[in-house]
Amino acid sequence: MYKAGLLVSAIIFSTATADPYITSKHVFSYKNSDYNDTTNHVRLGNSWTTQSGLKLHAELGVAEKIDKDEDWFDGNAGKSYQFGFQKDLTSRFAVNGKYEGFEANDEEKSQKFEVITKFKF
Repeated sequence: MYKAGLLVSAIIFSTATADPYITSKHVFSYKNSDYNDTTNHVRLGNSWTTQSGLKLHAELGVAEKIDKDEDWFDGNAGKSYQFGFQKDLTSRFAVNGKYEGFEANDEEKSQKFEVITKFKF
């Protein structure tokens, strides 16, 4: 398994250009117009574009979920990650996808997978 991972990594890195970055994300949750919580993410990321034009990205970092009555740094901290792709299938049609997750130290986990299509007129 280790050798297969190295081989896949070598292929991706040899056929792509990489661009490292840092990102932050702040999610404010509401239910029935009432504020519930905030989740703040800080991640280090890298993006690649393969020779075929497939754009890939990976982000890893930390996050804190702060409930309505909590202060900063009193919330539930944990790992934050996102992996995604973007591909222009034609000059007018593109597809994006991403898998994103948050794993708190108290075993709370949330993940989502999102696919977006875009057609230009």
